[in-house]
Amino acid sequence: MKQSKTEKAVFAKLSTQKVELGKMDDLDALVKQARGIEGDMVDAFLEAKSSSKKGVKAGEKHLQNLKEISNLVADLRTDGNALGVDVTKIKEWRKANDFLNGNPRNPTNKMIERMKGLL
Repeated sequence: MKQSKTEKAVFAKLSTQKVELGKMDDLDALVKQARGIEGDMVDAFLEAKSSSKKGVKAGEKHLQNLKEISNLVADLRTDGNALGVDVTKIKEWRKANDFLNGNPRNPTNKMIERMKGLL
C-alpha cells in the first residue's frame, strides 16, 4: 500500500515530535541528575565548612598549648639552672622540648589560615 503525500507529511511530523519529546525526556533526566549532584556539592561544602570551624578552633588551641609548653620549658630550665639542676636530663623535660621542636608554629598558622578560607 502506497502512502499519500499527506500521510507522509503526517508521519514525518509525528516522527519529528517523537524525537523532540525524546529530547525533552533527556533534558528532564539531565536536570534531575544535575540537581542531585548540586545537592551533593552543597552538602560537601557545608561539611567542609563545619570541619574547618572545628579545625580552626583546634589549631588555635594547639598554638595556645605550644605557647604554654614553651613557657614552662623555659621556666623550668631557668629554675633548674638557679638550683644547679640540669633539667635537660629529665625525661619529661626532654619529651616536652622534643614535642616543641617537632611542632613549629608556622605550619599550624598556615593550616589555620587555609581552613579560615573555607568559612
